[in-house]
Amino acid sequence: MIRKRYIYLRIYLPIIILIINAFFLLGKNNIKYERKINDECLICHEDENLTMEKNGKHISLYVNAQKFKSSIHGILSCKDCHINYNPEQIPHNPEKEFVNCLTCHDNITKNRKNVHSSINCFDCHDFHYVDFANNLFAKQNIFCLKCHNTKDLQFFKFSTHSRNNVKCTDCHNTSHNILSLENKDDTKVCGRCHLKAKSEFNNSIHKVLKNHKGERTISCTTCHGVHRITKNKNTIESQLCLKCHTDEKRFSGEEKGSAKFVLSYKNSIHSLFKNKGLQSIGCIDCHGYHTVYSLDDTTNSSESSKQISKICGKCHSNILEEYKKSQHGIELLNNNPKAPTCINCHGEHNIKSTSKINQVEICLGCHGNQKLPNKNIKGEDIYISDYKNSYHYIVLKEGKNSASCTDCHGSHSMKKFNDTNSLINERNIQNTCGQPSCHSEQLSLYKGSIHEKAITEKLNFDSPSCVDCHGSHQIMKIDNNNNEIASPKGVIQLCSNCHNSVAITQNNKLKIGVVESFMKSFHGLAIRGGSKVAADCGSCHHYHNIRPSSDPKSTIHINNLAKTCGNCHPGVESATFYVKIHLSENYTENPILFWIEKIYLMLIIVIIGSMFIHNLLDLIRKISLKKVKNDE
Repeated sequence: MIRKRYIYLRIYLPIIILIINAFFLLGKNNIKYERKINDECLICHEDENLTMEKNGKHISLYVNAQKFKSSIHGILSCKDCHINYNPEQIPHNPEKEFVNCLTCHDNITKNRKNVHSSINCFDCHDFHYVDFANNLFAKQNIFCLKCHNTKDLQFFKFSTHSRNNVKCTDCHNTSHNILSLENKDDTKVCGRCHLKAKSEFNNSIHKVLKNHKGERTISCTTCHGVHRITKNKNTIESQLCLKCHTDEKRFSGEEKGSAKFVLSYKNSIHSLFKNKGLQSIGCIDCHGYHTVYSLDDTTNSSESSKQISKICGKCHSNILEEYKKSQHGIELLNNNPKAPTCINCHGEHNIKSTSKINQVEICLGCHGNQKLPNKNIKGEDIYISDYKNSYHYIVLKEGKNSASCTDCHGSHSMKKFNDTNSLINERNIQNTCGQPSCHSEQLSLYKGSIHEKAITEKLNFDSPSCVDCHGSHQIMKIDNNNNEIASPKGVIQLCSNCHNSVAITQNNKLKIGVVESFMKSFHGLAIRGGSKVAADCGSCHHYHNIRPSSDPKSTIHINNLAKTCGNCHPGVESATFYVKIHLSENYTENPILFWIEKIYLMLIIVIIGSMFIHNLLDLIRKISLKKVKNDE
């Protein structure tokens, strides 16, 4: 079998070799023949000055031989393309007929939708210097822009597509079947590269918007442009969005979503705060690039309550963390529909730097409805809206700096008063009121006082803090006649609320009867009599730096009494104060006063009793005498 195959190989191999050589020689001769013809043509057409006149114009007939021979058609004969060629006649082909390129390039199919159907092949590929396909593809944008030279199309050179080497055919179909892109095709074409954007857009409100004819009104090119594609924040994000959304014919009225509502963005801090010449926050920063949802979509909409904090948190991450821990944030997580989000306080499009006066109005918008009452020093209900009657608010209205809601409750970290981290918790309230820009001097006096130590060291919340004496929202100026502590009587009543309370005195082992003993003293009697200059509790014990008499820093320490009393009684001597100031009738503290009182009471009883008995006996005697006289 092997020998038989070897015989066949010896017979047929020479024949095959002869056939191959024959074809090679014929082809070589044919190429030589074609080149001979071409050389004859180029004898004349290689002359750069060769021209012909046609319709009154001189047309160059010059052909660069070197470029032609190096082109992909360099192996072809001139007559392959120049139909009806007659070298003996000038012009050589009077009945000019363009060659049908598809005769050779039969792999290229025609499409009736091809916008280039009326364009000749040589308009793009040139006459004689036809380049290789790879080179043509690399330079296709240059070729296209030679014809498509309008101003809008020329901007393509500076677009992000051009910078990223996107070709015309990437959007307009293949090189030989160029299609005109209609509005409805944009998403499909752009989606070839931008798959994620296409998916997001297909689920957005923009996808379903249609005009009165039922045609879709928004597509990729509506926002991004057709050829002038750019990522400029100002141009694309804000200006193009505002172009549609500030059209009062489309969005009439003044409600949410109207042109007037959207236009307020231009005066917002987001628009006015510039970052390298551009808006710091554009439309898409909040509404998303392509995932723009309907305002009524409470599940996915960026305007829904739970989403809005996340959106703002993209820029304000530290504030978002504070908000999540606040009472407002907790209520939101608990699905409370009334829980305030960022936009409830700061607005949506008209976001501005919040002044303290505006801040008050915003807070009272929710909390000013006569809810959340607390007690004043008389035990009466007071309300948050009473803040507008406070000295803090009066000062704000005068244009001066004063405490507003966030100064006490925090801007984003507001918590309930019973939360240990709350700024208004009883263990923290003194530091809140004593901020450097507020009552720092009073805080320095209050620090170390018996009241302050009881709260901070012993966590004894029977002890008073700032709001227990001054109130919370209705704080008034000290000399205001309506202020409860503006008069000595008010101060005494304030101190009596604790020091005359049976529960507080028993729980804290305080001395009993100090209020009664003071009221029986000369100072107390003078105040009860209407004096406005007599010493009250604060005159001796101080108002903030209240300390026990054993403390050397106390105003009622034995070494400091002369100075304290000397504020009212100049020239007093320390020897005067070796007796108790409060008139106590307790036997242990003051036995002499105790027995004087007892004896005084006994004398009153004896004297008045004797007088009563004397008068009674006298009355009985007179009645008896009158009866005897009547009997006679």
